[in-house]
Amino acid sequence: MINTKTETIAQKNGNVQNVCNFNYLIDVVGGKKHLIKDMMDTFLLQIPEELKSINDAVLRNEFPAIKSLTHKLKSSVSIMGITAVQPIIEEIHKLAEKGADIDKIIELNKQLNLICKMAMDEVEKEQLNYG
Repeated sequence: MINTKTETIAQKNGNVQNVCNFNYLIDVVGGKKHLIKDMMDTFLLQIPEELKSINDAVLRNEFPAIKSLTHKLKSSVSIMGITAVQPIIEEIHKLAEKGADIDKIIELNKQLNLICKMAMDEVEKEQLNYG
């Protein structure tokens, strides 16, 4: 189910579909361009670090770390309106909490990385509007 959803997001009739919805960010900061840019800068710095930490924890089968790190990631992706990753993060978090099914976590983590990469690309492009 999630796999199909990710493929739909990643590719629709050969066109990449947006995964970010910047409306929440714009509303939160009252449309102030410098704050939007700052939040985007922070996102672009944090997400690669957070993904690396999650990837490392998954490789080491460290369920408590996976649980903690995915919980932390929720706020980073929600500010950019990346709703497509919410069910993925929640499922990884739930499986890590149970200490179960590392193969499923690995597969979900691949999807998480794909969507976050797409989001980072979108944020970089959108950032140009707030130069």
